[in-house]
Amino acid sequence: MHITVIAHRGASAYTPENTFAAFDRAIAMHATDIEFDVRTTKDGYPIVLHDDNVEWVTNSHGMIEDLRYEDIKDLDAGSWYGGAFKNERIPLLHETINKYADRCRMHIEVKSADTAVTAEVASLIHKGGAERSSVINTFWIDVARYVRRRQPNMSVALNLNELTPTSITDASSITLAGINLNYSLLTADLVKQAHMGKMKLMCWGGDSPRFWRKGFLTGADGVFADSPDKAIFYMEYLARESEKASSDALWKKK
Repeated sequence: MHITVIAHRGASAYTPENTFAAFDRAIAMHATDIEFDVRTTKDGYPIVLHDDNVEWVTNSHGMIEDLRYEDIKDLDAGSWYGGAFKNERIPLLHETINKYADRCRMHIEVKSADTAVTAEVASLIHKGGAERSSVINTFWIDVARYVRRRQPNMSVALNLNELTPTSITDASSITLAGINLNYSLLTADLVKQAHMGKMKLMCWGGDSPRFWRKGFLTGADGVFADSPDKAIFYMEYLARESEKASSDALWKKK
């Protein structure tokens, strides 16, 4: 079986997250998919950044909602990780789409419950001709429903770190492309339910063989990994081992 390895914020175990350096490293490691986060500045520029402030990954401070793009564009987003990355900047979303749409599949997590923000992200994906190479990820099913209604050709996945009895069927009812499920919730039965609903199920929340093994053995379609090279290597190893051993034996392997 084939499991997709999605480079979480790029190759974030080796490079400053959500930067071109991280995405380039992931692709060099043969990752076919990258994941990154999007927030919007005070003056409406979608940027690639996880946190709601710039303190964690730059040499400055302030909340994104209070900063204009002019305040952000020249910040050093790499030195916090290492001097070799001193010239890395916080990318604009449209720059990222233009640079990577033809090189990999992009899983774009929109860090806002505001449908207008996600609509702008979808518009930039469309303008960049990247519908086939993009998936919009969101934690809010109302946002997912809005995008599916307004942009029926856009792939959308729902992030879940908790479940209700109808989580899978609710997602299936609006024809989502997939569900991104926290490893703590992952079971083979949930994977089967997702597949019955014609959705892929990816898993996130860990970056070690312990988590990747669980994704493999439950039949998940993909794993998010900070170390995509290690995840790819380990998935290939599990695929080989599965031809020689039962699933029960694989569960016991260290």
